[in-house]
Amino acid sequence: MISKDINLVFQTRLNLLVSASGKKLPRIAHELGISRSALWKYLYADNKIPSAPIAIALAEYFNVSLRWLAGLTNDKEPYPPWPGSDKYMALSPDAKKSVDDYVNFLSQREQTSKND
Repeated sequence: MISKDINLVFQTRLNLLVSASGKKLPRIAHELGISRSALWKYLYADNKIPSAPIAIALAEYFNVSLRWLAGLTNDKEPYPPWPGSDKYMALSPDAKKSVDDYVNFLSQREQTSKND
């Protein structure tokens, strides 16, 4: 079960973002692709936290970090995208595995050289 404190922080911060945006709830809901009633519940209903994909969409929509929105940090800024993320995401699963394996290899090699 989600703590009431997390729910309250999430709702409070989401309300701040909505107010600061100057947009009406129907417009925000439409732009996010969710119903107005769902958005209203996230803003005002007790113990109503969105699913992970919706929470991520809300954070991205308002350009804040998901950790800030959830009350896990006071750093509002989202993490900057990794410069190669678009290219990485376009790779096949096999190619991604090769990249991941190579990064792990380099990381282990660097750790070994630090310990020597």
